[in-house]
Amino acid sequence: MATTVTVSVGGQNHTIGCGPGEEERVTELAEYLDSRAAELTASGAQPSYNRLLLMTALMIADDLANALEDVDRAREQVAAETSGATPAAAPPVDQARLASIAERLEAYADRLDSD
Repeated sequence: MATTVTVSVGGQNHTIGCGPGEEERVTELAEYLDSRAAELTASGAQPSYNRLLLMTALMIADDLANALEDVDRAREQVAAETSGATPAAAPPVDQARLASIAERLEAYADRLDSD
């Protein structure tokens, strides 16, 4: 049987469905999301709610990507240390691809703002 929990993100309340016993975790995750959104508005910026959520999601996705890369590097290092091989170097960053992704995300955010 599903249960619900009401959380606040960016000053707006949302009722979220979750499994029994997951209420505390959902609340903790929403509090984290809200705190990251607050980082964006602390400087006085007042983006639309949709843009605020998109920008917050991008910040969290960036944190996750960095953490996953750190885990991969740590695994490679452990494997290299146990096998005696040298870990592979990190691949170069494709700046043009990053710029293209950023442009697409801005376009999505603009469309969300116009809705």
